[in-house]
Amino acid sequence: MGAPYSTTTVSGYSANAPSDDGTQTAANQVTYSTLKTKLGDPLNTAVAAIDTKLVASFDYAVRSVSANYTTVAADHMKTVEVASNVSSAVTISLGDALTMGTSYRLWVRNSGSSTVTVGRITAGDTINGVAGNLTLAAGQAVMVQVSGAGYISTGSVGYTSGNQTIAGTLAVTGATTLSTLAATTGAFSGTITSTSAGGAAVFTRTGASTGQHHIRLANTSGDMTFGIEGLTPVLITGSTAYGVVLSSNSANPVTIGVNGTRVADFTTTGLFVANTTAPAAPTGGGTLYVESGALKYKGSSGTITTLGVA
Repeated sequence: MGAPYSTTTVSGYSANAPSDDGTQTAANQVTYSTLKTKLGDPLNTAVAAIDTKLVASFDYAVRSVSANYTTVAADHMKTVEVASNVSSAVTISLGDALTMGTSYRLWVRNSGSSTVTVGRITAGDTINGVAGNLTLAAGQAVMVQVSGAGYISTGSVGYTSGNQTIAGTLAVTGATTLSTLAATTGAFSGTITSTSAGGAAVFTRTGASTGQHHIRLANTSGDMTFGIEGLTPVLITGSTAYGVVLSSNSANPVTIGVNGTRVADFTTTGLFVANTTAPAAPTGGGTLYVESGALKYKGSSGTITTLGVA
């Protein structure tokens, strides 16, 4: 059972005690053997049993396993660790919940390099109310405790590698560094938002100076890429190494908008500039714009020159 400690009963203490009626008889005579048998021995036996139970109750030694394993009552309050030299998948089956008892709990840690499945030896047992298993990536650990006819788990900690699924909100406080992040495919839904003040970077990519540093946004109609070209290869034929690029891999235009309004399109046939009204005279330069289909230029003195008619 998973109870942390079970009560010890003193057996034989003061058994068949004399009448002790004050008479000087052999029955009322005090002897060492009587005291030892009826008082000392029962107490000694009980104290020894209590000591044994306390030692067992506070034995939190790690149980190291390297193959499939089914937990037992003796694993209560212990950590079952899949050893660091294990490179193949291992299943840790939780013992029958009703047999283990309500107070039964243990930790399972995956110190190996493959995945560990935390399963149930009894098909009717549940984990967090679901007749399913848990999966621990390398470096993960989980605490499980009997609750009714099943188990509940408390978190996964110490994640270092492998796939990780996060439901809900992930909050990171302070600086976080990924020394190595290698991914061939990946997907997420929702929004990544930076709440840091001061224009802090949302994505930062560092690495070899010869490599491309691009961020790509894709849907079924085409991809949009922006970033910095590498020395070789390059994303856009004819581009300059280390140049900043903004590219679409389809015939759809690259549209530039300001304040929610379309301003210009880059297409395979040329640059389209949307109509607008004459702007205010700029300071320290000039403004090119299109008004009623005509290309115009307005300098800092306010003079407007028509460069191309509609």
